[in-house]
Parts: sequence; structure tokens; C-alpha cells
Amino acid sequence: MNLKLGQPLPAKCVVLLGDILTTLASLSAAYFLQAPDGGSQTLFRSVRTMGLLSQQIAAGGLTLPLLPVTSCTLLFLCTYYIFDLYDLQIFNESTTLLSRLFWAGGLVLLVASVVSLCSSGPLRQMGLLQGVAMAVTVAFLWRRFFAANYSLLLKQESTAVIGAGPHAECIRSLMDRPESRYRFTGFVHAGENATLGQGMLGSISDLDLLVERHGIRQFVLATDAVPRSAEPTISYLKFQGVGFHRSPDIAMELTQSLPIELLNQSWFRLAENSDLIKRHFTRKIKRLFDVALSLAALIICAPLLISCAIAIRLESSGSVVFRQTRVGWHGKPFTIFKLRTMREGSEREPQWAQPDDARVTRVGRLLRRTHIDELPQLVNVLRGEMSLVGPRPERPEFVAQLSEQIPYYDVRHFHLPGITGWAQVNFRYGASVADARRKLEFDLYYVMHASVVLDLLVILKTIQVVLFMRGSR
Repeated sequence: MNLKLGQPLPAKCVVLLGDILTTLASLSAAYFLQAPDGGSQTLFRSVRTMGLLSQQIAAGGLTLPLLPVTSCTLLFLCTYYIFDLYDLQIFNESTTLLSRLFWAGGLVLLVASVVSLCSSGPLRQMGLLQGVAMAVTVAFLWRRFFAANYSLLLKQESTAVIGAGPHAECIRSLMDRPESRYRFTGFVHAGENATLGQGMLGSISDLDLLVERHGIRQFVLATDAVPRSAEPTISYLKFQGVGFHRSPDIAMELTQSLPIELLNQSWFRLAENSDLIKRHFTRKIKRLFDVALSLAALIICAPLLISCAIAIRLESSGSVVFRQTRVGWHGKPFTIFKLRTMREGSEREPQWAQPDDARVTRVGRLLRRTHIDELPQLVNVLRGEMSLVGPRPERPEFVAQLSEQIPYYDVRHFHLPGITGWAQVNFRYGASVADARRKLEFDLYYVMHASVVLDLLVILKTIQVVLFMRGSR
């Protein structure tokens, strides 16, 4: 979400800032508790063997290795994101919250231990366990405190929806989400001198009066039919600090997707995230990351790929690498590479994959559940046909079908297809037109917000998908 001057800080940002402060405090406390001799026996001595430069600050006669502590904090923040610990809806569910924190703490413990052992550094298990335990405990308490005091920590702004009908109702329901910074006040009729129904605060000709009477600070336009006579009042109110937003923008902010039923061609023409110069620069940066990470991943995964190739050949005859035509950037077809997971010739006729698909081999089932079968697509990335992150490419037969049934489906082809994507980490495996429509809403959000930062978030979420073997059939 794009922040603008004068906007209240989003709820998730407040949680993130709290995590940074509480995690730094917890790890620092663990350091001093484990350092009676001035800091020589501490968990951060082990983590410092990551090859990081030792930067220290003096505190009460002891020294705190600053860079290792901040590195551990960053590791915690990444694992919290991987395990959806910034989902405000689970803050009141103690069992779910504790379970995810347990997994996050375990992953931090595993990574810190492995890195320390691989770098031949001494590992102080008790210090490491204490630091993780303290950080996870404080994270739990911080989330419970945030949930109990949400209304005090974050001030919601009085918001009215201009318009009526399904679009307006959709926006109203989105405002009820825990992370919403908008407090629904009522509807405003888009017509002048209109008969007001239940829930209507007034008509669009009375906007200045409604602001004064109800303290409204934000308006959401759920219609394009705004009378020209209301434009001077809207301009005046904007200069007074009152916000006006179109419904797709609010939907993107609150759901990180772009609901198709709210879209029209005029919104795409005026969308704030359509800066072509910025996108050209982003594509160049993404390409550098794609090439560097793909080369590194192919080298690291080479032994795994060779082992999988042997297993595939031992179980069934046929080629190890599966080739198939997919639709890529600007609708151009290309050949995608995957490890073969089905019996030879099973995918000649296009069809949606089903649970426990009989065409999948035993080795193929394991490769699909772990997503190892996707690794050969790193070659597609090096060839410039795909990116590490982007909308998943579909077969031409499915694209033709879905383009006819789903509006704006072709917009997803304005970005290079990816091995993983925003839709893949936010929605289940798609096996129907309805699933494709919902995944398109996430793809559209990604196309409008593509950036290196969003790519890194997708890669972190992909770790969760792989760890828990989700999103495959």
C-alpha cells in the first residue's frame, strides 16, 4: 500500500514497528543475561560467525554486538511474515497465534544454528534458546495487547461511500476488516435532490454540510456518475484535507487484490500505479535479481535435480523434462520446462488438474507437493521468458477460454509470468473458472504494484507454501 502524507499509519505497520522494538529489546536482554563475563558467552557470539563485521555499542560495562543483533531481528521479522503473523484476524485466536509463533521461533532457531555450525563457530544453545523464547513470548503479548487496544492505538477516520448498489455495499463490507483505517459512517446519494433511503446521509450536493455535520474525513466514490455541479465542492473539500478515493483503490488497500466487479476501463486509464517510466526501471532491477538468483539456485539445486531425474527414469519411461506451450508476456507463446510428474502423454488433452489425479506418478506426487518439479523453469527465467515472481503462465487453450469468461484477463499478460506469484501465495491451487477469476484479482494487484519489495514478500510467502506443501495437486 502506498502511504501519503497525512494518512494514519496502517495497522500492520504499527505491528511491524512494535515487533522491531520488542525483538531488539528481547534479544538485547538475552545477551546481557547470558553475558556475566562481559559478553564472551552469549548467543550472539555464535550468530556473529555469519561473517558479519562486529559492531559494538557500550552499555553498562558490557558490549552489545549491534550488527548480529539487528540481523537476528531481521530474521525474526521475515519468519513472522512467512507464517502470516501480520494477519490481524488471528490476534484474538490464542491457539492459532501460539502455533504460528512456535513454528516461526523454530525456524529462527534452525537457521541460526545451521549458519553458526556451517561457519565453524561455537554455539551456545542455552543462550540461543533463551533469546528465541523471549522474543516469541514478547511477540505473543504484543499482539494480544494490540488486539485489546486497537481502537486506542489506531484512530479510524469517518468515511462515507458515494453511491448505492452492489459496489457500494462491497466497499462498506471491506471497511469492517480489522486492518481498515476507515470507519463507515453512511452512504451518500450520487444524484442531486434525490430521495434519501435508509442509511443515506444526504445527496452529493450536500457534501460540505455532511463533512461539518458528521465529521467525515474520507469519501469513497462507488460510482463514476458524479454530477459536474458537485466538482467545485469536491475540489474545495480536497484542499481542506478531505480525501476522495475510487472504490478499486480502497479495495486494493484493504484486500491486496483488485476485485473485478469494481473495475472499468476509465479506472485503468487513471490508475495511480501506471507510471511507465517507473515500471521500466523496475523491470531492469527485477531482471538483475532474476538472473543472479536463478544462476545461484541452479548451481545449488543441481545435485537435487540430478537425483530427481534418476528417480523419474527409474519409475517410468519417457523424458525427464516435460515441455509445454504456455502464454507469456504480451500474449506471446513460449515453451515452459518442468520435471515430468505424469505418465508420458497424459497431458495431450488440456484439462484442470484434480485432487489425487490418477495421471500423476508416485515420484511425481512428491515432486508436486514440494514444488521441486518447477525448478527447471529457472532456465526459462535465464532465457528472459519468465521472472522469478509474476502471474503463473497458462496453456493457450485455457487462456482462450478464460479470456472470454473473465473480464480483464489479458491484463495479467502485461507482466512477465513467474515461477511463483502473488496469487499463488494468497490463494489455493486453481482448478476452475471461479478459481481463475479469484486468482486474477491477485494477479491484477501484482501487475499494478510490481516492485522488488513485493517480489521479496512473495518469495518469503513461497517459503511457507513449500514448507507446508500447499498449492499443488
